[in-house]
Amino acid sequence: MRTWEKRNNLYMFTALVSLVMLLIYYSYREYVFRAKEFNKNANHVFEIAVQKTEEERLARIRAYWMQDMDDPNLVKVKAEKGPSGELSITVLNPETDEKELVFNLMSTEYPDTVTDEFLRDKFRKFVLSMGDSYVFLQDTIHARYQIYKDTIRTSPEQLKQNFKDQLSTFSIASDFDIVLSEDSILTEANSDLFSIQPIQMNEEKWSQYVSANFHQPFWEVLNEIKLVLLVNLFVLMFIALGFWQMLKTIKKQRELVRLKDDFIDNVTHELLTPVSTLTLGMDSLENYFEKGDSQKIKQYTALVKQEVNHISNLVKGVLQSSVAFQGQVKLKLKYFDLKSLMDGVRLYYLQKTDKALKITVTCEDNLTVYADKQHLINVLHNLIDNAIKYGDPLACEIDIVAEKVGDRLELRISDNGKGIPEEESERIFDKFHRVSQDDVHDVGGLGIGLYYVRTILARLNGTIKLEKSSPKGSTFKITIDQPQNADIH
Repeated sequence: MRTWEKRNNLYMFTALVSLVMLLIYYSYREYVFRAKEFNKNANHVFEIAVQKTEEERLARIRAYWMQDMDDPNLVKVKAEKGPSGELSITVLNPETDEKELVFNLMSTEYPDTVTDEFLRDKFRKFVLSMGDSYVFLQDTIHARYQIYKDTIRTSPEQLKQNFKDQLSTFSIASDFDIVLSEDSILTEANSDLFSIQPIQMNEEKWSQYVSANFHQPFWEVLNEIKLVLLVNLFVLMFIALGFWQMLKTIKKQRELVRLKDDFIDNVTHELLTPVSTLTLGMDSLENYFEKGDSQKIKQYTALVKQEVNHISNLVKGVLQSSVAFQGQVKLKLKYFDLKSLMDGVRLYYLQKTDKALKITVTCEDNLTVYADKQHLINVLHNLIDNAIKYGDPLACEIDIVAEKVGDRLELRISDNGKGIPEEESERIFDKFHRVSQDDVHDVGGLGIGLYYVRTILARLNGTIKLEKSSPKGSTFKITIDQPQNADIH
């Protein structure tokens, strides 16, 4: 590979890697941002969940406390009207009848008939308005109140449910565990990105911290940014595909340049030999004209004609390939007898070829085909020329078999050459491609014959393929679709 090609490849590879790293960095930044948002929201709703759970605990304590206040064995309440009409409510110790609490109600705040239920209701409301300070006024109630606070603890299950409910408001469905500890350092946290700060519970007898540990927060955050990741992945794939297509195009262009150079070299080589022979033949004819040697004149005239035909066929092949490549082929479709056409091609090569050659034609009499006659002749010429070039130099044998199969015409051309490597079976139909051994072309040619054959057959609704190949020879199969009303016998 040339230095500039290596440099260009390095530039493209560096650009691709840079784009990939940029997309990965952007995706990572988005992930970190969403993870911090997740952690911030989780900590916020965890505080709310802890507060709600604590309120529920205190509500349970107050419920027991209110029941105690309704118990006449624990609390004794009586009422007396004062001189100004106010109602004085006194709370007594049921064991000693000592006054522990006195509060007044205005005359507008009580009914004409004051019941025990009314008094206790006013007492409960008064106590609730004072909060926990009341417990210092009534020893019995205070003692029971402390017992409730010491024994009724925060429920981890309730905290978990409250936390789960709060997380749902942010559409967070990741599972988690509630973690309890006696200090504020919890070793079970997932990571710095997913860390629920411990909160101390308001329980008098115990010093307890509570936190939460998510099972798979990573996947929860990924689920939030999946659209971003999919877009980045799509862009990455699109860029990679673009680079791959560009490299493929560059490689194809390099191959075309190489093939073009090889083609020019081959044309030059193919022309040099006949031109040299023509020059020699013309010089010899000039000498023998002066000497009047008719036998030599006839011999060299035939040589000149042979080389002129060689050059003519070479130019004709290039022109045919060019016209076929540009799609400018004008077809003259008609019905004709295939057997007579194949016999004519066979006779042409038997008369033209100097080497030992055997051509066998197998075809039904009066087998009519609908195609372009001249182009079909050119197709057979190209295949037979190749068979002779690559065939056995001592005894070249070619078999041509034609038959009708349904609405198709099938032709098989077989030879006894050295075969075609399997890896070349498709490339042999490419323009300018030639089968070689170790990049050495030991047989003349321009590499356009089989390309022309495939292109023309495509225009004739036909195909060609290398059906089989071995060191004992190759077989090409041609199929041409025929009109359903064609008279194929």
